Amino acid sequence: MALMVALRNLASLIAAGNVPVKDEKIAIFSDELNHASIIDGIRLAERQRSVEFFVYKHCDMSHLRELLSNCKMKKKVVVTDRKRWKQLIQSRGRSFIFSTTTPVPIATAGHDVIVAFAFLLTK
Repeated sequence: MALMVALRNLASLIAAGNVPVKDEKIAIFSDELNHASIIDGIRLAERQRSVEFFVYKHCDMSHLRELLSNCKMKKKVVVTDRKRWKQLIQSRGRSFIFSTTTPVPIATAGHDVIVAFAFLLTK
């Protein structure tokens, strides 16, 4: 999701005005079975009118090639949810790392439960 928002911001920065015209937009090609967070990020960028969104059939490189060759836009990004990329994002993606950490109040409550349980076992 963070990548898609960054792409949206990039398209806006490249644009001469606030909203990119067709030639300044980024074409995003997404596998139809990509994770929901990827789709949500693309849709967020699409709502800002800085990208155009194309969906290709799952792992169908012929369909993707056809879509890419028919797209006249200069800037193109292909998004896939492959295991190697997923592992990279999970280990290095700041928005993923910080959105999946345990909030401090929940960690503290868990610690308190363990301390209380240990106390009861010693009695």
